[in-house]
Amino acid sequence: MLIYKEIALSLENKIIDGTYPKGYMLPAENELCDIFNASRMTVRKALDELSKRGVIYKVKGKGTFVSKFEIYKEHTLKGFSQIMTEKGVYLRTVVRKFEIVEADTGVSENLRVPLGSKVYNLERIRYIFEKPVGIESVYLKCDIFPNFLKYDFSENSLYKTLEGDYGITLSRVEQKISTIDIAGADAKLLFNKSKATALYIEGIAYDKNTLPIEYERDIFNGNNYHVDVIIQ
Repeated sequence: MLIYKEIALSLENKIIDGTYPKGYMLPAENELCDIFNASRMTVRKALDELSKRGVIYKVKGKGTFVSKFEIYKEHTLKGFSQIMTEKGVYLRTVVRKFEIVEADTGVSENLRVPLGSKVYNLERIRYIFEKPVGIESVYLKCDIFPNFLKYDFSENSLYKTLEGDYGITLSRVEQKISTIDIAGADAKLLFNKSKATALYIEGIAYDKNTLPIEYERDIFNGNNYHVDVIIQ
C-alpha cells in the first residue's frame, strides 16, 4: 500500500474508534509528519484524500477538522428521504421550486422528450440536522404524471409517490458523479461562501421497461455528503 494511503487509513481508523471525534481538530501537518515519519507532501496527499471523501474538512487559517457528520447515499433504488430515515438521521426538506418548465437540451436528451416540451421541475433543499447539505433538481414527464403539482414533496417521498400513486416501479438508476464550481445563492447556502466547488450528481432513473422516468441534477457539499457505491 502507498504510504499516503496508509496514513489516510490510520487517520480514518482513529476517527472511527473515537480517538479523533467529530469536530476534533487534527494535529498540524508538521506534527503528522513527525507522527508518521513522512514528508509534508505525503501527509498533505493523505489529508487531501480524506477531504475529498468528506471524512475531514479544512478551514483556512484554522486547521483541519473531523467532519461533524457524514451522510452516505447508497447507490440503490431508494430515495434520499428513505435512506436518511433508515439511518436515523433527522432530515428536513424545503421545496424551493415546483413547476412546469420547457425541457432544455439536457432534459430532452435524458428523458427522451422533444426539446421545449413541458416537464415538471421539482427543486428541493435538503437539510440534515438543520444544516443545508444539498440542492436537488428533478425533472419528470408531464404526460406520465397528471395532477402532479398537487403533491407536497417537502413531506412526501418522491419515489414512494411514483410507485404508490402512479404504479411506476423504478428498476435502474444511472448516475454520473463529478465536481462543479458554484457561486451566488447556492454557494452561500451550502458553503457559506461566495464561490465553492460542489459535488455534482447527474442521474437518470428507469422503469422496468428501461424507459427514463426521472432526470436529476444535484449539488451537494462534499464535506458532509458521500456517495457509497455498492457493486453486487
